[in-house]
Amino acid sequence: MVKRIAMMMVLAAVLVLAGAQSSVAEAGDYSGGRVVNIRTYLSIRAYPTTHSTELVRVPNGTYLEIYHREGDFYYVYVPYCKIWGYAHRSYVSFY
Repeated sequence: MVKRIAMMMVLAAVLVLAGAQSSVAEAGDYSGGRVVNIRTYLSIRAYPTTHSTELVRVPNGTYLEIYHREGDFYYVYVPYCKIWGYAHRSYVSFY
């Protein structure tokens, strides 16, 4: 019985560590990108929805640091204006 409990604990620890490594790999998949396919400007928003408050407007070609995806939005940092927010993924292209 003790042996079985010890084995289950080891298995649980391995699964937790495997999940943590998977999250790191996914976060590392994103890096830099640019605003594309926009005629005027892209709204960087406070939350991942088109009804959210607009924090800043950025023109086509603007560099973005991309951190993760939430639905149809990427959580981004816009270095030139030092703003964190959400950009719709259809207007972001990776390098």
